[in-house]
Amino acid sequence: MNTAHMEVALSQYSIWHSDSKLAILFLSPSTLKYAFSALDESTRLLIQQQIEAWEFDGNYRQQVTLTGIPGLPCKKLIAVGIGSDVLCKKRIKKLMGSITLDIKRSKAQQCTISIEAMVSLQEGLHSESELVQWLSENLLLAQYRYGDGIACETVLREVILCRVATATSKATELGLSTAKGIMIAKELSNLPGNVCTPTFLSNAAKIAMNGLENVHTKILNADEIGSLGMGAFMAIAQGSNQPGNITIIDYRGAEDPSTPPILLVGKGITFDTGGISLKARHQMSEMKFDMGGAAAVIGAVYALAASKSNANVVAVTANAENMPDANACRPGDVVKSMSGQTIEILDTDAEGRMVMCDALTYAIEHYSPSMAIDVATLTGSCIVALGESHAGLFTTNDALADALIASGESADDPVWRLPLLPEHGLKLSSPFADMANIGGRNAGASTAASFLSNFAVNLPWAHLDTAGVVASGGDKKMATGRPVSLLVEFIKRFYQADFSGTEA
Repeated sequence: MNTAHMEVALSQYSIWHSDSKLAILFLSPSTLKYAFSALDESTRLLIQQQIEAWEFDGNYRQQVTLTGIPGLPCKKLIAVGIGSDVLCKKRIKKLMGSITLDIKRSKAQQCTISIEAMVSLQEGLHSESELVQWLSENLLLAQYRYGDGIACETVLREVILCRVATATSKATELGLSTAKGIMIAKELSNLPGNVCTPTFLSNAAKIAMNGLENVHTKILNADEIGSLGMGAFMAIAQGSNQPGNITIIDYRGAEDPSTPPILLVGKGITFDTGGISLKARHQMSEMKFDMGGAAAVIGAVYALAASKSNANVVAVTANAENMPDANACRPGDVVKSMSGQTIEILDTDAEGRMVMCDALTYAIEHYSPSMAIDVATLTGSCIVALGESHAGLFTTNDALADALIASGESADDPVWRLPLLPEHGLKLSSPFADMANIGGRNAGASTAASFLSNFAVNLPWAHLDTAGVVASGGDKKMATGRPVSLLVEFIKRFYQADFSGTEA
């Protein structure tokens, strides 16, 4: 499984020193007046005439393409307005999206991009390295199209970022690797359920990690899962003729590989019919996205390993189908989880928490992580509460919550903290087992998080409900790859600041 290939080089020189077929010049209103001063007078006059004809003044997302101008070292110059406000990652992402069509039309395999105007706007709020990382990431990501496969045949093969003073290749590596990780998550999530089965998903994860240093991948098959006593997982997986599995990706890139890793657990329900508690047919086709949490943690670990990040991370995906077969579990069944806690299944459509609770127990016991973050398209209640802009964040650890919120804001992958209270756990009471798998209609996202909290005790833990953000785009939805960016940013910050996750 090859990933998209695009190289980004850094240069201190201006774009006028390059003879690329295509050049992109970012301009703010204040830099427009001197941006072309290095060119001869006749060339400047022709550029000025074209810019004035298009009423281009450097405002945000204005764009004009200049061609056929004698004296320009490039055949085509795209001038792009960036406005006068500080450029966060979200604004840069929109700029990259705006110019992608012109890049494809040019059929240029190489281009030069001047970031001088961008740097001058930052006012110390964002470093040049951050700008370079975001540009690299979003320039590659904007070229993704479903059906190209994870290889994603990019138009651009080489990009030269000009007027770079302090950023290093480490920033471009992280940006490109993050983009590739998002593309992996998108492509896996977009695949139909008859292609992306639990076995396909586990194999895809293993293949994606091929050739990466300090990465070890292991797959637990259905027999091994059963022998480990994962009764909650097997209750869901047994209803399908596609065998379930648990995939573990262990990346040890920190200076001390023996230090406890960060644990990421992703829900990998490759298709969710609801089981015996069958869903309504409306939008059931979107249930192929129910493995978006697994896809995201696979993409995040790929990004960290490919960029050789200073981090120890273990990603675990719980992969299964939820089908209404004759062998499927029934409402009212009682099963024993790997932790020994018993669960009354009141709703077979609350399947994600069932497979994930056993995955959490296994990973915590075997890898002794410093903290655990699980990612799941868990509840429709979270979509009702937050819509499609923010993932739901649940944790009782304020320090961990603050760090995840800040990372999401920086990465343009936002989360919103929702309550996780003792009364939510009380809603899960059962006269027949230690807990029920649902707690009623009200506060459904919080009771689902409370359920999972029973399997992640004595360590910092957070749950991300991504049901509303896994896909976007109206009736014909496409996967977003979220929250790969958030996870990469959080883990990067964790190792830079030695954040412990403990309460102050």
